[in-house]
Amino acid sequence: MRDILICTVGTSLLGNLARSEDADILSLLEERNEKGVVVALGKIAQEERICGAEINSIASILKHGYLNERSRLVFLVSDTDDGRFLGQVLKLYYELSGKSWRFDDVEVSTIEGLTHADARLFRTSGLRNLVRLIARTVEQYGSNRIVINATEQLLGIEGNAAKAYFQGLGRMILGDFIFNGRKKRPPPDPVNALLSFSYTLIFNEISSLLDGMGFDPYLGYLHKPDYGRPSLACDLIEEFRPIAGDRLTLNLINNRILFCDHFHSHSTGKGVYLTREGMKKFFSEYERFLTQEFRHPISGETVTLRRCFRLQAEMMARCVREGTEYLPLLLTV
Repeated sequence: MRDILICTVGTSLLGNLARSEDADILSLLEERNEKGVVVALGKIAQEERICGAEINSIASILKHGYLNERSRLVFLVSDTDDGRFLGQVLKLYYELSGKSWRFDDVEVSTIEGLTHADARLFRTSGLRNLVRLIARTVEQYGSNRIVINATEQLLGIEGNAAKAYFQGLGRMILGDFIFNGRKKRPPPDPVNALLSFSYTLIFNEISSLLDGMGFDPYLGYLHKPDYGRPSLACDLIEEFRPIAGDRLTLNLINNRILFCDHFHSHSTGKGVYLTREGMKKFFSEYERFLTQEFRHPISGETVTLRRCFRLQAEMMARCVREGTEYLPLLLTV
């Protein structure tokens, strides 16, 4: 019997309330009046967009009968003032007596390190603590009792962390290249073009590797399943974006391997791409970069980045099959 729901809390509800045209709601937010916000939310249909992904998704879970009983609701919030505020609002909201969505017991846990203010802390500590807390809860109560709702709410936190990260990346770029943040489809400048091309090549290598190792690359754990998308490859590439794709891009630019004249605009005027000569230089450096040997930070063995693709996939397999801890590849540069 499934009677426990675990939910991560992002920025959807807070952002929607802040954009409200209701002066009373805006005033309550400014005052950080938790009870007042709860009263206002109690008058709004849960399917309304203003209720955010947090309330919208729980309403959908209850509507479709994914929970047999409403014994316990656990909110996992970010290590920020906004996160703690939203956690208390949601706790009071789901403790309202006489409401059809009420849970018998509502708990709020703050995830240490889960903050967009420090992208590295978010990636190395925050997400790890989040996964560990979910795992402990599942171990305590049993997987047959638990429903986990954690994909959509993470997007807001991840988006803020990514914005801060790419701002820092931009400060590391030398020379004539300008980078004002991550943009794609199509990339509007040479730096974004290099990032997109690097990510695409690495993604294809990882996707083929997972398929060859017997994984179903379309079933992921961070990226929800989507038609035609290898979600598992999307998951595994995340830890390789900074240490492979981003470092390669910085190397190509800062070491003056590529210059602005190695790029051209598309004939439609939309998007910037490598020239034929630029492509030759890129592929030569890409192959050198992925086959360059270094000492693995955990095992101490001599490896390459391409070898690490497989090592991380093998560790993920052990994590799934044997319950061992998954350790991301962290390099000091």
